[in-house]
Amino acid sequence: MGRNKPIDQSIRQAKWLQKWIENSTGDSHYVTPVLAIPGWYIKQTKSSELRISNGKNFDFLSKGNSVLTEKQIGIISFQIEKMCRNVKPKAYKKKETTNFNN
Repeated sequence: MGRNKPIDQSIRQAKWLQKWIENSTGDSHYVTPVLAIPGWYIKQTKSSELRISNGKNFDFLSKGNSVLTEKQIGIISFQIEKMCRNVKPKAYKKKETTNFNN
């Protein structure tokens, strides 16, 4: 089971995201689980709900079950932005730098 943990996690997270999108937008969309393994040569030989990428081969994204409209992308992006951008700006205070020229 240990070797399949990243695969299982990718599938679980895609299902979670699919439910979250439906709950926050009211629209149902299929979310493709993707496992990225940068730098590896990947050849997917069997059909699967999971896509594996080396970070360069994302051509499968244009060959999915459906393509989102610009309006749908905007709605989903807004919800993601609302969920992820809740950190107060003061948390990102600029570090003081030392000037060695004086």
